[in-house]
Amino acid sequence: MFDSTIIIRQDANALDKLLSIEQHDLGRSSFNQKKNGSQLILEVKAEDAIAFKTVMNTLAKIFIVWEKTKNLEA
Repeated sequence: MFDSTIIIRQDANALDKLLSIEQHDLGRSSFNQKKNGSQLILEVKAEDAIAFKTVMNTLAKIFIVWEKTKNLEA
């Protein structure tokens, strides 16, 4: 079993909203999110290394898209 905690301190409210629409259970891996003041805490759990890589890649892709689009103006 693999467990990891990710703490996000920048734009936590925006990422909280964005991640709330994502699927949290990916089969052999999952993540939970919770707000703690101005921080967003993600708790990642996976049954094996491949499942851990899958959930971390999923989160990383979301973060990359968010970073690239957050400064765009409509």
